[in-house]
Amino acid sequence: MDGLKLDKWKENFNQEVQNLQTEFDSFLNGKKLSHCYEIKEDEVSQSLSLVITDNTLPKEIKNGLINSFDITRPEDSV
Repeated sequence: MDGLKLDKWKENFNQEVQNLQTEFDSFLNGKKLSHCYEIKEDEVSQSLSLVITDNTLPKEIKNGLINSFDITRPEDSV
């Protein structure tokens, strides 16, 4: 996957995560959702990975992050 697709993927993911922010705020006040996960870029495989760094996140929020990550993944055209 080229760098432009990776950048667009990150941008789309960040937009999708904004939809989760309200739900997240209702669970945990005073903490930013963006502090609970990391997006890592693998330069060798030209891909991104989602790492949830806060084990106290409610299951609904974890699932929302994973779903957002998956639905924003661009198609890898040949």
